[in-house]
Amino acid sequence: MHGKRHSAKRYCVAVLEENVGIVRGYYAEIDRILQAHWADPEVPLSQSARTEAIIERLHPEVVWKPPFRSADEGYRGPEGIRRALDELVEAIEEWRITIEDVVEAGDGRVLLTGISHVRGKGSGVTFDQRVFTVVTLQDGKIAVIEDFTDRRQAREGAGLSE
Repeated sequence: MHGKRHSAKRYCVAVLEENVGIVRGYYAEIDRILQAHWADPEVPLSQSARTEAIIERLHPEVVWKPPFRSADEGYRGPEGIRRALDELVEAIEEWRITIEDVVEAGDGRVLLTGISHVRGKGSGVTFDQRVFTVVTLQDGKIAVIEDFTDRRQAREGAGLSE
């Protein structure tokens, strides 16, 4: 019995590390896709072959809840994610993501802390926004992406205490 307990514990640790790796890889790939897009913005981001690489990482019923939309107005499904990417790049001239930290939160949730570097279209105004993202995984795929600008709210959303 003692060996089974250690085996189960190693399995759980491996799954937790895998979840962190999935989320870290997803956001790193998004940043690479954005970098390539800004080098050649003529092709809509949603139609980029590289965008398919991130879409494949998503659960078929994925929901993205950005901080600038209410929970009811989130983007749903792979087509919703494609639409969101196109809407965002229509409003900005440049967008990059820097990952600061990725923490396993339990119950299939991961908390990512990152910075969105954005330059507005037309105005050229640049700003950096720290974003706290709770990512929920299901069957090894990203099922829910919920962005927060408030660390405390994100930690609560991830089920973590301060």
